[in-house]
Amino acid sequence: MPLDFGALAAVDPQRLPELRLGLHPSARLAASPFPILRIWQTNQPGYEGDDRVDLGKGGDTLLVLRALQGIVVERIGAAVHAFLAALAANESLAQAAAYAAKVDGAFDLAAVLREHVVNHTIVAFRAPPISDKESRS
Repeated sequence: MPLDFGALAAVDPQRLPELRLGLHPSARLAASPFPILRIWQTNQPGYEGDDRVDLGKGGDTLLVLRALQGIVVERIGAAVHAFLAALAANESLAQAAAYAAKVDGAFDLAAVLREHVVNHTIVAFRAPPISDKESRS
């Protein structure tokens, strides 16, 4: 279910900041002060290797997504997590980018959008309705 680029290209560029982007229905975000990815990995059937987990190593922010090849668990940065969480909460593209920039001033909106559209994390969009005032002008 990829994003409809033709429909997206038809959106008035001035309205792009107001877009609501939709995440894949299976996408889930997780944040923990603990290394939950390592904990999960060491508890998978057939795991071989060092099963010790250092809880002092810090936490994780994760994106979990069901893909054709199975469940994908990806470690993401705090700013990307803030951005995707805002989109999941139906915030506008501009507001989601602002939340991410508060977390990391070097947040690269174009790169994050490209990555998450290509990887099918972002699969839909909704343009804001045109007001009566705008339609009369």
